Amino acid sequence: MKDKEIEICECGTPLIFTFLWPYKEWFCLSCGEATEFLGRNYTKLTLELRVKLRVVNKIWKSLRSSLLPRTFKYRRNGCKKCDTGEDHGYHVSTYEKRKDKIATQILKNIEGLF
Repeated sequence: MKDKEIEICECGTPLIFTFLWPYKEWFCLSCGEATEFLGRNYTKLTLELRVKLRVVNKIWKSLRSSLLPRTFKYRRNGCKKCDTGEDHGYHVSTYEKRKDKIATQILKNIEGLF
């Protein structure tokens, strides 16, 4: 049986796969570093990393829906204006901007948590 491997940041925290930042598919919740698809570090999945991964994923899941992609070129499912072909970034609501600001501040506050 082959050992499972996990993608980790240079700081040792499991990485989260996201398309929130353009050309940066992976994100580290601990140091706030967004990295490209290639060039990541792989390591054996240990019990400690498995626990960290669960915590990181739960935090990310709670914040992700509030964060807006850092580009205007995206569409949201269920948005009437997006359904007409307009990119969502050009008609973001004040409510969405407020949620994004709060979630972004939370990300800054938890840097170094791990």
